[in-house]
Amino acid sequence: MLFFYIHLSILNKSGSGDGFYSSEFQSLLRGNSLYNATMPRQLAYGASITLKNHRTGGGYLHSHWHLYPEGVGARQQQVGSS
Repeated sequence: MLFFYIHLSILNKSGSGDGFYSSEFQSLLRGNSLYNATMPRQLAYGASITLKNHRTGGGYLHSHWHLYPEGVGARQQQVGSS
């Protein structure tokens, strides 16, 4: 545990590999766009969310304001990946 403490005390800045780590961990890295951001534990109805797939190297899934066409699904929001 001492080695992790020393490692994170020294290496606490944002870098090119940040996307491989959780948003919560990224919020601890100085220079990261999520630095000091609060991470809510619950979602409110109608909230926009982004999901991250850890198995594919950090690909994102996100919702769009566009709805599925009539007759396809239940007129719900579309989900895409980036």
